[in-house]
Amino acid sequence: MALAPATHAAPLGLERAPLPDALSSCRNRTLRDGAAAQRAADLLSKPEMSILRRNGSNAALAPCRKQKTNGEKSRLRPWHAALEGHRLAGSRRRGGCSRAIWLREATGAKNLCMAGGVALNCVANGRIAREAGFENIWIQPAAGDDGIAIGCAYYGYLALLKKQRSSVMQHAYLGVPYSDQDARAAADDWLVRLQTINTSSKDICRDTAKLLSQGHVFAWFQGRSEFGPRALGNRSILADPREAGMKDKLNNRVKHRQAFRPFAPVVLAERANEIFEGDEESPFMLLVKRVRPEWKEKIPAIVHVDGTARVQTVRQDQNERLYRLLKEFDAITGVPVLLNTSLNVKGEPIVETPADAVACFLGTGIDYLALHDTLLAKSAWHRIFAPLRSAYSEMSSVVQRGLAVEIRD
Repeated sequence: MALAPATHAAPLGLERAPLPDALSSCRNRTLRDGAAAQRAADLLSKPEMSILRRNGSNAALAPCRKQKTNGEKSRLRPWHAALEGHRLAGSRRRGGCSRAIWLREATGAKNLCMAGGVALNCVANGRIAREAGFENIWIQPAAGDDGIAIGCAYYGYLALLKKQRSSVMQHAYLGVPYSDQDARAAADDWLVRLQTINTSSKDICRDTAKLLSQGHVFAWFQGRSEFGPRALGNRSILADPREAGMKDKLNNRVKHRQAFRPFAPVVLAERANEIFEGDEESPFMLLVKRVRPEWKEKIPAIVHVDGTARVQTVRQDQNERLYRLLKEFDAITGVPVLLNTSLNVKGEPIVETPADAVACFLGTGIDYLALHDTLLAKSAWHRIFAPLRSAYSEMSSVVQRGLAVEIRD
């Protein structure tokens, strides 16, 4: 499996000039010994990993800690920058960008692949994309601890089994598929039917776009769930970004999070450059871009106080249904952008199953739920059942915590 750069579908492959001797030998040693990569990762996660060494044509990241070898004087041990440079050896954005520039100069690489928790810093990522000089930047969507599984699988498949790279990671929709029957079963539960009005939609994208343009808040459940911390249009809450008060509405009704935290836009990839500065695509919502001045007043709900937005771009071959929804919304409003945030409430994980989506819908102030091709709205009975359901949920939570304590003791 190969990793795709952000700007086109060709595998990354890390095209680069020959590595300096110190880096090349370190790369070969790491490929022979998987533990070396882990030791490098452990070292680079420490504060002392902040020194860049240059010795003529050789350049490497090195720890401040010295290591003695075979009676020699203590010396700094170099590590292969192309393998571990994605850690950027620091949390500060300015330092991260300067090290990315150094990495490009040291290796001659045209493409940069980033992973690790630091790669979830969208502001730093945006600066690296703009200023570091790489032709393509690709950021692993599950860049935190959950993405370690991908690294282990790649290492085993490519380095140990010596297999050829054969596929490209175009999207992060890797969760369990749920059938239309699963969706219908969740919607047809008798308690759910008492509280909802269910309609089978012949064109869920068109119907949803129309209701969104009228200011309604939507829960959007489609296809497989996303791998990683971002909701990328299959387990999302969607809303109209043209309404300045939409951010407060979402916080009051659903998210209940800090008022200063912005909501993100999802935009048609071919229109992104018209609205946001920069040509880089951002399919995994991991780049912050500046909103162009002429668009700030058109989509105020997704513009942060500094005039930026954490952008997700969508192409038809990445998520066809979300792409169609954006096209329909654009046809109605002239705006190819929607507000996109995760389908969950504060303190809860993003929903996974159809039943989870229905529970979140009924337990919050979301107006509609698009569950595959079924459109759910709340009935008058929901006002009666909602307080009872809330009380039952709180009582159940208390009982579960009590049982957990009893079992633990």
